[in-house]
Amino acid sequence: MRAKLNPVINISLIVLFLVSCSTISPFSETAYKQSTSIKASALALMDKAQEPYSNHCKKVEDLMLEARKAYEYAKGRPKNEASAEQWAIMIDPKGNMIAGFFEKWKSEGKQSKFFIEQAKEQISKGFDQISALESEKIKE
Repeated sequence: MRAKLNPVINISLIVLFLVSCSTISPFSETAYKQSTSIKASALALMDKAQEPYSNHCKKVEDLMLEARKAYEYAKGRPKNEASAEQWAIMIDPKGNMIAGFFEKWKSEGKQSKFFIEQAKEQISKGFDQISALESEKIKE
């Protein structure tokens, strides 16, 4: 003979199971705004890389500070490892994303229009991935 479970208990157990299995943090409007704002600023600043780095070093420092803040915010949110990892890639000065671009500009003084356009395409996609990770999260 099969025992009959109370339907309220069944639903409660299902909800509890789903909540405990949640592997990502909920949507954060702050995180989404950070990624889109920093992207726009970064791409605009990259356009200036045909000029001497020394003319724009303060703007680069300010933008990288904002990107590091976004990384720290992402890293500090529970169940947000994927977003934090994407930000870590973005701010790695030895990588091929925004920090790496700025390091190359700094060491070489100027960049070619062709290189800038190629880098902007790649870096734009990286920011889009960060934004997509956030926008696909459950909105509470």
